Amino acid sequence: MSYLLNKEPTDDFTRKLDNLVNSIKHSKQFRKGYEDMGAVWYMDAKREGKLEGISIGRQQGISIGTQLEKISSAKKFLAMGLSIEQVAQGTGLPLAEVQKLAGEGEKHLSS
Repeated sequence: MSYLLNKEPTDDFTRKLDNLVNSIKHSKQFRKGYEDMGAVWYMDAKREGKLEGISIGRQQGISIGTQLEKISSAKKFLAMGLSIEQVAQGTGLPLAEVQKLAGEGEKHLSS
């Protein structure tokens, strides 16, 4: 325990341990291996982050595309004369959003 506290070897075992630690610390081969480990970890983390970003982007794209398709369908249904309630029920859009789309359609017709 005093070796850990004082950093000085106090017996044969801790002297051997101290020598081993110092030889490893000054080993170019060990240092290179340690640096390579860091580089591998960095590349793995970078690849994992990139894949996660792609996955998140894909999910967001699907979500946006689905919402745009619902809006497009709602506009078509409104143009066919379906009621606002029917369009909301059929597309899954909130009633307020369909009402807004219906109002926008009326503005374009009156222009």
